[in-house]
Amino acid sequence: MWIVNPQPHLQVFGQLIPAIAGVQRYLGVPLSPMRTRADIAGKLNEGLGNITSTPLKPQQRLFILNTNLIPALYHQLVLTATSKKYLKWLDRSIRAAVRSWLKLPHDTPKAYFHAKIFDGGLGIVTLELQVPLMKIKRIDRLWASNDLVIRSMLSTDGAESLLARQREPGRHEKLRITSKESLWAALADDLHSSVDGRGLRESNLVPNQYQWVADGSGLLTGANYIGAVTVRGNLLSSAARAARGCPLTSILCGACGPPGSLGHILQVCPRTHSSCVARHDKLVTLVQTATGKAGWYCIREPAIRTCAGLHRPDLIFHHHQRSTYVLDVTIIADNVVLHDVHERKIQYYDVPDIKT
Repeated sequence: MWIVNPQPHLQVFGQLIPAIAGVQRYLGVPLSPMRTRADIAGKLNEGLGNITSTPLKPQQRLFILNTNLIPALYHQLVLTATSKKYLKWLDRSIRAAVRSWLKLPHDTPKAYFHAKIFDGGLGIVTLELQVPLMKIKRIDRLWASNDLVIRSMLSTDGAESLLARQREPGRHEKLRITSKESLWAALADDLHSSVDGRGLRESNLVPNQYQWVADGSGLLTGANYIGAVTVRGNLLSSAARAARGCPLTSILCGACGPPGSLGHILQVCPRTHSSCVARHDKLVTLVQTATGKAGWYCIREPAIRTCAGLHRPDLIFHHHQRSTYVLDVTIIADNVVLHDVHERKIQYYDVPDIKT
């Protein structure tokens, strides 16, 4: 006499799981007799919806996204087989939410979302490229295991074909992504080679200046944070930007005639000259106030006669226990090398008359 079991089971790592309902969960991963796949689309959409509907500042929403929501997706994505198309869709959903939070234009470079903060981006993880690296790291840990059961499992044909597929590194443009360092370098190169991101190519020289982007600080208002992120990414509206994709639209500045790019507006346009001067003076005042609180004696804009004429540096600092320093604040365009401008300033003030 045959006895038929009315409730078939799946045996997973020695545990019997009832499979009569079709799909079951084991260690947080959906399992079925046919396949095992990630089921996080609903979780991601729900999380993005909750963050959007909550009365938070945009920098706080970005902080929660980077530190809570995206890391919560790693478990299923790493333990299950995921297609490149699926990961791309997740990245598009995340970028769309961030674009709405920060009021960014639709032609914002993708690399601006995903590049490291210190390289000029927003530091949002790109799942399309990050998840394959995490899978490779997990596989390497499995191969290094001393457990005989795990080693026997890895030697099966099914496991070998699965591991071979997951070990294939991702690609960004023509570059193979084999490590976190190569991923960061590829994203930084992509950002800095774009028209909007070329001014950020030397941002990693002063990494601490961009802590405000991702720390979720409430000191900035939401509007000021959005404005700062937009200016940093060269995303403000301008004549040159509005003419993209419209050959018949003029890119010339309405005030003085040259191409009306954001750099032109912020640096040389006569319409904004008074604002440029005020920006420079505000930076000088900020530095003077901070050094004064630190105990330095400061002289502002002294007139120093030299053989080459009158030199007027912004600030001269002196401390009775330290040396004397000359500081001249310089705000330059994004198409020059910072080191070259710095060296020219040193040569300009490093003369015997000023030292005397």
